[in-house]
Amino acid sequence: MWCPCSRDGKSALDLVRHYKPDLVVLHIQMPGLNGLEVTTQLADDPESPPVVICSVETGPDVVNAALQAGAFAYVFKMRIYKDLILATKSVLQRKAFVSLASR
Repeated sequence: MWCPCSRDGKSALDLVRHYKPDLVVLHIQMPGLNGLEVTTQLADDPESPPVVICSVETGPDVVNAALQAGAFAYVFKMRIYKDLILATKSVLQRKAFVSLASR
């Protein structure tokens, strides 16, 4: 199911709770609640869909923070065209996915 885009974390949470999508793709940097905060709130609810985080940040600390927040996948924006479909397939099977800079 497709869910409309959101410009901030609070409305992203509202949209997820309203539409109940199969998965959620978030950017880390959003106004209000950031992507990690949204991910943490979604991870606290067993009924929430898995989260894919997309970001320009490629450092291991940021990737680990996203995974610790509850994200199933982390896609580097420089790899989004190649990795987003792979990440989506993995996440829908409840498998983790992290972009690799060398792919």
